[in-house]
Amino acid sequence: SILIIEDDPVLRGLVAQELKKSGYGVTEASNWSEAQRWLDSNEPDAIVIVTSIPLCANVMYNLPLRP
Repeated sequence: SILIIEDDPVLRGLVAQELKKSGYGVTEASNWSEAQRWLDSNEPDAIVIVTSIPLCANVMYNLPLRP
């Protein structure tokens, strides 16, 4: 699954729609707090983050990456 973090609902919806058309499972979060709650009990295959969201820009580079 792919986690999309984007505060603009229109843009988030467009990205989610395209990924779903391609067959991906998608979870949407409108802010970093919402994403963190989801990440507490889930592990996505990928995360799409818009760096203009407050706090995300500082955290995104510290996310663990799997080989």
